[in-house]
Amino acid sequence: MAALAAVVLVGLIVAGAAVLVRNTFFGQKTITAYFTTATAIYPNDEVRVSGVKVGNIKSIEPQGTQAKMTLKVDHDVPIPADAKAVIVASNLVSARYVQLSPAYRDSGPVMPDGAVIPVERTAVPVEWDEVKTQLMRLATDLGPKSGVSGTSVGRFIDSAANALDGNGDKLRQTLAQLSGVGRILANGSGNIVDIIKNLQTFVGALRDSNVQIVQFNDRLATLTSVVNDSKSDRTRR
Repeated sequence: MAALAAVVLVGLIVAGAAVLVRNTFFGQKTITAYFTTATAIYPNDEVRVSGVKVGNIKSIEPQGTQAKMTLKVDHDVPIPADAKAVIVASNLVSARYVQLSPAYRDSGPVMPDGAVIPVERTAVPVEWDEVKTQLMRLATDLGPKSGVSGTSVGRFIDSAANALDGNGDKLRQTLAQLSGVGRILANGSGNIVDIIKNLQTFVGALRDSNVQIVQFNDRLATLTSVVNDSKSDRTRR
């Protein structure tokens, strides 16, 4: 009886050790990620790194205004400690999956078992309904609208069309001339730089000679006054 109990005890120890080793080295680690929404993605959908499956979604549950997603990832796959979680929708019909990004490189801290990815490091795809709403809004803005003035976009397009009506050839010539000026400026960029430098030198010299210029101007004014006085004297004679 004692021998049987010993055998059972040894078996339990071995089984426990096997479970511990499997969970430690060959099991999956748990990562919790919070998303703003979790539309069209479900438990057992894939978790991937660089497009390669590394685990599955265990559960999805609402958490206030967010969606709490529990991920199971293979234990031997290192995930960077600052990794992001993104819900990927390849197209409108295929199953979605969670992408952990970026992939782990050769060094750096890794995400431990039980790690949490906050909503600031998660992203969700733009839903088709939202895209459709934006397209409808754009179509409304660009299209005709009842009323006196219509939409601002429509008014702009009408004004531009009226302004350019019959002036297409002139506009083409203007653009061609601007293009030619641009080429001349590009080809003569070195000369332009030299001209600018010379102008800077000239302006600097004028600034430094400001006092002399003022004195010269005063003397010129005096000389002009003397000449005018002499002319008046000759006229009186």
